[in-house]
Amino acid sequence: MPIFAIYKYKLTVLEGRKDIFEDAEVKARAKRAPYKTPEECFGSFFVAKSNVKMTVVKSSGNGDNMTSELESYDNEILALWNNVILMTIENNKVKHTINHKQDFTHEHHPFCHIVIDNRPGRQFIAIEKSSAFDSNPDKVKTIFERAFCINLSSYGIGLELHKEHKDKNQFWTVVNDVRSKFKDVVKQVRLDFSSEDELREPNPSDIITVVSALAKKSESQAAVTLNAEGEGEVKLDDLYDDLTNMANICMTQKGYDLTVKFRKFGVYKYGMDIMAQFGVEDGVIEKFEIGEKDFNYESVDGNFALTVWLDRIHELLKDYNDEEPIQQKRNKGHRR
Repeated sequence: MPIFAIYKYKLTVLEGRKDIFEDAEVKARAKRAPYKTPEECFGSFFVAKSNVKMTVVKSSGNGDNMTSELESYDNEILALWNNVILMTIENNKVKHTINHKQDFTHEHHPFCHIVIDNRPGRQFIAIEKSSAFDSNPDKVKTIFERAFCINLSSYGIGLELHKEHKDKNQFWTVVNDVRSKFKDVVKQVRLDFSSEDELREPNPSDIITVVSALAKKSESQAAVTLNAEGEGEVKLDDLYDDLTNMANICMTQKGYDLTVKFRKFGVYKYGMDIMAQFGVEDGVIEKFEIGEKDFNYESVDGNFALTVWLDRIHELLKDYNDEEPIQQKRNKGHRR
């Protein structure tokens, strides 16, 4: 099940630029398409079964030895339905192989998915947490933000992406929101341990400490999983104290992730380095790419499962806050 980090994006008309979205004379003079809003202009960059320019300026060194170069990232717009965009972006890596005792270096371009909800009143981007970018969606976020600041600059538009997060100790709030708002049930609770991080104070009666010690000793990953049987559900209310303790550990210490899997919603993941990250059921991405809808008595025309998932994320994000982005150094000629 793919996990996606959620970012809200904000499009603004750059300071000192006349509003080209309302002044027809300026539009005609600039020979640009008559976009009514910055969001409409942003959406025009995405055409199904094509790609978009994703080039960023990368700097290396420091002081007098600092150099800059352009780096481009291959991508593909897989599908576009009703202002929801599904695309992939490839990383620029190298891979080593051994053949006849010789070490060969090859270009290696693993990819991850990006989902953009550009419907009115939405404007958020979901970036897959993938090994292609070292399981760090922020790397993709930075590439996307920098590339589109360049793409949109000629239209007098700036772009900012914000992480979405809740205050600490909000584990139960999110879980109960999914259960109450979407009438969903919990099918699995999973606590993952890493062998790479320092252990908490030892306590022989503490199952978390015991499993952590086993993981560290065996130099492996470990997990404790609670699975509901058949059509039943995990009785969360009876585990309130235990899960609250686990959630607090995940928020304060590295190496722990608490995952709750729902029957319909997907996955909610919680941990120290976790902001707004949610999982989508296997097959949802593929169905959207080929244009396959789900049909039921509530929708005669059918709905895309990915769009339904985005609608649910939108409801949950109403209680989230923007994390202020780290301001990047501006490149000459591309003001943000």
